[in-house]
Amino acid sequence: MARGTCIDPGVSLDPIVMADIPWVFCGIPEAHVTLRRYVVARVLIVDDVEIVRKALQVGVQKMGHYAEGASDAREALALARQNPPDLALVDYRMPGMDGVAFFDAMRTELGARCPKVLFVSATPPEEVRAKLRPAGLEPSGFVRKPFHLDDLWRVVSDVLQAA
Repeated sequence: MARGTCIDPGVSLDPIVMADIPWVFCGIPEAHVTLRRYVVARVLIVDDVEIVRKALQVGVQKMGHYAEGASDAREALALARQNPPDLALVDYRMPGMDGVAFFDAMRTELGARCPKVLFVSATPPEEVRAKLRPAGLEPSGFVRKPFHLDDLWRVVSDVLQAA
């Protein structure tokens, strides 16, 4: 078994069940574990509203993924530089550096290590795409605020499985 592969093959791969099993990470938050198309991913969550950021973190952790949150784009960029995530959930409207500027800066700084990006916003996806196009940025998807955990789980799962 490879380092970080700490899942009993007899255990259900249901995300809710997985979230309740503390040994899924084996003390190695950086571990990437792949089992029958199920990936334990590192997810960076960037939202200036604490309750939204915490709700996204809990939702992602309940899926069995490692989630790290940042309250602004500059903090998130520092975290991404330090340990590039597999996926970033990014608020579109934030004070200072907005989600589009953050995505562009992350792509510039991380290059090929830039994660997939899901925008989490009440702003219509068409409006967000219009702001992204001039910079040549293409998000992996959108989660509409207010969101239901089922929608979050579906979109995150689809994006991670498309890797």
